Amino acid sequence: MIKCNLDQLLDKKISCRAHARKAGLDWPALSRLLHNQVGRVNLATLRKLQLYLHLPGETRWRLGDILTDRGISRQQLAAGTGKQNYVTFSRMANNTLLRADFAVMESLCEFLELDSLEQLLDTGGLLVWERNN
Repeated sequence: MIKCNLDQLLDKKISCRAHARKAGLDWPALSRLLHNQVGRVNLATLRKLQLYLHLPGETRWRLGDILTDRGISRQQLAAGTGKQNYVTFSRMANNTLLRADFAVMESLCEFLELDSLEQLLDTGGLLVWERNN
């Protein structure tokens, strides 16, 4: 399961709506992330939060590097994950995908046997992957 650590990162002395304004986000988007009620998120939203919270990282996909290092084709990736998202995988590999789908990321993390979500998507620790036992 992929979760957002936003509740642990925000200063509790400031209202969540004030955080949203300061981060340049609309309140519903921040609220959904805060309460882990999302299945996908725009990378622009994650980047704004990373900048606001001064988290390290550059909000970018690392799938292309993983595939190259391991010699895995996108067809093998699709077969191994059970998802036929060739366009999504291509955009991830080329770092042009603008929206992160949690179900796809979970299946990639499991298939590629990654230790953390940061190996796939650099979010500065804003999003974390918890393995299903």
